[in-house]
Amino acid sequence: MEDLLLVVLLALIPAAANMLGGLVAEVVSLSERVFSAVLHLAVGIVIAVIGLELMPRALEADPAWVPLVAFIVGGGLFLGVDALSGFLQARSPSRGGGGSLGIYFGVALDLFSTGS
Repeated sequence: MEDLLLVVLLALIPAAANMLGGLVAEVVSLSERVFSAVLHLAVGIVIAVIGLELMPRALEADPAWVPLVAFIVGGGLFLGVDALSGFLQARSPSRGGGGSLGIYFGVALDLFSTGS
């Protein structure tokens, strides 16, 4: 039973860190320069993950078009969530309604796909 509890606690760490990071991001305001630097860092990490983790596996796939279609569908899904976010933001009378929807959706999808 101790091992199961340890595994569950370790699985909850990424979820807790994502939630805490999201709350901090909502509360703390950053300058444009710091915000730009953080976005560039995040994009660099995403490109590194794709280049080192996903692309070698995608190139090994038997029908090579399947990972390509999956990447395209994922990009289209993100564009749909971004459009929905803009729509909700435009219809919201308060400032920022729906602006973070893409981030929350991406984190939820990541946690769902990794099993956290």
